[in-house]
Amino acid sequence: MEFPRVNLLIATSRLHPGADGGYTIAAMNRARQLREAGADPILLTVDFASDYDEHREGFRRIGLADERTVLRNLYEEARADPSWLIRAAAPRLGGGISTSAITEMPHTDHPDAAGRPLLRTPLVPRPDWHRATDTITVFDDGEPVGTLAGFGALYRAWVDHVIAGLDPDLPTVIIAESRQVGELLIPLRDARTKLVHTVHNAHTMPPHEWDSPMDALWSGWIDTLAGYDAVTFPTARQRDDVIRRFGEPTRFEILPSAVPAPPAGAPAPRRDPLLTVIVARLAPQKRVDRAIRAIAAVRQRGILARLDVYGDGPLRGELEALIDELQLNNAVRLLGYDPAVTERIGEASLLLLTSEYEGQSLVILEGFNRGTPAVAFDVNYGPSELIDEGVSGHLVPVGDIDRLADTIADVLSSPPVLAALIDGARVSAERMSVAAVMERWRRLLSDLVG
Repeated sequence: MEFPRVNLLIATSRLHPGADGGYTIAAMNRARQLREAGADPILLTVDFASDYDEHREGFRRIGLADERTVLRNLYEEARADPSWLIRAAAPRLGGGISTSAITEMPHTDHPDAAGRPLLRTPLVPRPDWHRATDTITVFDDGEPVGTLAGFGALYRAWVDHVIAGLDPDLPTVIIAESRQVGELLIPLRDARTKLVHTVHNAHTMPPHEWDSPMDALWSGWIDTLAGYDAVTFPTARQRDDVIRRFGEPTRFEILPSAVPAPPAGAPAPRRDPLLTVIVARLAPQKRVDRAIRAIAAVRQRGILARLDVYGDGPLRGELEALIDELQLNNAVRLLGYDPAVTERIGEASLLLLTSEYEGQSLVILEGFNRGTPAVAFDVNYGPSELIDEGVSGHLVPVGDIDRLADTIADVLSSPPVLAALIDGARVSAERMSVAAVMERWRRLLSDLVG
């Protein structure tokens, strides 16, 4: 496929290996897949990490980046050459400004390469801190020289600087991967700069129906929909729910994330007929406790199923206590983060998903790529558009642990049923191939730049 010639930027909040779950994996995978398909994306991050080389190396170690990956960071570049930052700071401050006036509000200082103040950012005690226009102070040689009106002005100043260094004969397309960055870049959108925003997760709060409440971050972002040239949703169901509630103020596209298939000729994993697996943060959204209770119920039916859990998080202690309480120490393992988790998925007979909500669920695709069928709660959004019921897995009513246990038991107790689902999972993987998803991106970018 031939992508249009554009300056392609992928703007994110932060990218740290092992952090932020599927969001980080999806953003890094998208950048790599676009590059391999013929585009030339540059990843932009705006966090104040002190050493992005460490993160670059971490992504290379786990296969999400290579020597061709370009990952740029606002703070890293400001420390290396603050001239663009100093030029952007306005209004200029007089030489006799009182430093005490700048320090009255709670703030964080970010030093330059010599350890002197470079940026002073406000501490905004509210969830939508990024929308605040509280003053950001810019320093030169440790002395205050100007101000920026909030994080939006800071982010735009840097992205303007980045664009100025790209091919001036080409249009620019920015793919915004995070809400706290994307909505702040809207003023950059013009005839030569197109802005696309991706959606990664469900936009509602419990019970996650089409008209359920939204928190301030999502509702504020929904208000900005008309400011993008296109918004991409990972599932048709979420797109339709947004249209039903808010209309379609800009171009909406269904553009799921894709995961690469195993290398051609890779040996098939040795599958354990009684092993199930979960890959999830140990956090409330993922409700791993439901899967543990379901495995206990399956074993009470005389089927010696086991569960391996890959991932870590704040609920680890609670889950360890539950495993002890249910006497499952020989059946359930909390294995933490494993860079080879995709291979581990292929060793299981079933992948379980017991989340309260999802955006798409990349892990189901990872399972299908390795011939591992899925049993999942039918939550918004994702499982119902990935799982072909009875062919590549099964959907279970949300929160119904008994039905979950019955379904797991039915599959694991019947080798012919399991074998059919394994075949179906491989067929389902082909529908969501990287090539098919990249072709959708090619068409969208071609349309945007004419």
